Amino acid sequence: MDELLLILIRLIFLLVFCIESAYLTRYLATLKGYTPKSWFIIGFFCGILGLITAVGLPLKKNIDEAQDSEKKSDRRGSENMSKTN
Repeated sequence: MDELLLILIRLIFLLVFCIESAYLTRYLATLKGYTPKSWFIIGFFCGILGLITAVGLPLKKNIDEAQDSEKKSDRRGSENMSKTN
């Protein structure tokens, strides 16, 4: 009976840890502009590794701005090439 109680307590602590990790991961990802639902799942199943990954995420706004500037420079490059040909 004591062993069963210890296993149950360990499972409860594990579940609480997974939920806390999932909420923190979701919170960080939401602040950076990513979808909260998928990052909640990542945080729940990956635990501390998911949280570390969310900390390392770049801001999505910066990524979008970089992609927009790349597209603009690509368009300018193709316009310049069409003018020279």
